[in-house]
Amino acid sequence: MARGFTLTELMVGILLSALVVAALYNMFVTASYVFHTQGEVSATQLRLRSAMEQVKDDLRRAGLMSTPNSERDNGVCPKPEANIYALGWGDGAGELEADIFQAYGNDLQPDTLLLSGNFTSSSTYPADIAAGRRGPLRVNLPPWGGPEGWEPAIYGSDGFEQSFITGQLVRLTNAYGGSQFLRMATVDGEGRRLTLEQAPRFAAGGSCGLMGSGDSFEINPVQHVLYRIEPRRPGEPDDLETDLVRQYWDPVAEEVVPDSDVVVGQNIVDFQVWFTLRDPLNSAAPLLDDNDLSDAAGPNMFGVRIDGQAGSRPELVRVGGVRMCARSDREDPRWRFREPAADNGPLIAVNLNEDRSEAARVTCLTGEVEVVNLTLRNM
Repeated sequence: MARGFTLTELMVGILLSALVVAALYNMFVTASYVFHTQGEVSATQLRLRSAMEQVKDDLRRAGLMSTPNSERDNGVCPKPEANIYALGWGDGAGELEADIFQAYGNDLQPDTLLLSGNFTSSSTYPADIAAGRRGPLRVNLPPWGGPEGWEPAIYGSDGFEQSFITGQLVRLTNAYGGSQFLRMATVDGEGRRLTLEQAPRFAAGGSCGLMGSGDSFEINPVQHVLYRIEPRRPGEPDDLETDLVRQYWDPVAEEVVPDSDVVVGQNIVDFQVWFTLRDPLNSAAPLLDDNDLSDAAGPNMFGVRIDGQAGSRPELVRVGGVRMCARSDREDPRWRFREPAADNGPLIAVNLNEDRSEAARVTCLTGEVEVVNLTLRNM
């Protein structure tokens, strides 16, 4: 006769089944957590790599078809009143609301990076000067003389206006290699015509420079590009929703060009730069690293300013280093906020609210790139 299970056996069987189900559920929860976490980390790394490549590309073009330092460049004449530097560095958030980076115990001090050069093309173009030295200069780009269908984009009205921007600078170079920087007052894309004037901050006298029509000149645009972290929603200082933004900087008005913001990386919470320099006292000496730009001596170990202010020496820079950190889209209940062990210690978490029992994960990426145009000039 068949015998059933006793109550004890049923309870033991139920208990074992519950343990197996609990173990399977825990495995599922853990696997799901790991899957979603790795997905967020991968997405963050992808954003960082894309942003890093953009910054490195612009660092490579710093000083391209421009000047490392107009103050010390013998090819620039007349000297502009406001010096033109290939790069400048700023410590901390600058004019941004510091509360954004200090809220909830976060101690973030992102840098700003200002670059100048030709970031829209890789060529100079022949220019016909339609007016003399006195007053504004009218410049025409002659029609394309090459094979039909092979003309560069700049010879179209859209490409012309994207490269030559009203209020920005151009470099005019004469047949002897001398350069002068002028401001674009008007831009006519259809006719490929520019009206140039010397902006007050770039006005300069002297016997050199453009000597009137009849000489052979080449022209190229010069842009100033600013990298800095900005809040996604200005006016909410307690909201750490910040992006790394690339903006065109107007060196004449000393302000950001309206509607020029391009988000390079989302949820970027830290942006640090440093440089490797040529020894200003011995050009044959090995390159020397300056990983701490915050000391008061220059700001760097040589006492050489590279902050974009008067007396800067960006022409000594040979390699630029960048470290940027991005946070996850949301806080992780299993991730705790931990402050960096040292000033240059790794950043692994940021708080998004007053609850410190959970924090957003932080992933950082570091890269270095040779600033080739400054190396080639070797000023």
